[in-house]
Amino acid sequence: MAASGEQRDEVAFSVPFDGSLALSDVLSEWLMIECAGCGCSTSYSVAALMADRGDLQLAHLLDEIASNCQTQRGVGEPNPCQALFRT
Repeated sequence: MAASGEQRDEVAFSVPFDGSLALSDVLSEWLMIECAGCGCSTSYSVAALMADRGDLQLAHLLDEIASNCQTQRGVGEPNPCQALFRT
């Protein structure tokens, strides 16, 4: 909170109606995804992702990337992929 007499800058941004963030909402040039399950870590160019997939919602992007996860596709009991976005 700003002290009395201080000016605050307010930042406005739009969030889609359903509350999902999309690639166009990412402020950095690179998006990192890490998986605690298999230990993989990959950086993706946001511009390249936009060119390839369009303005995809981040949750859908994570699902697409996790669909190739070796841990998730293992034999036996299902192991959900533990991929997460990192900043």
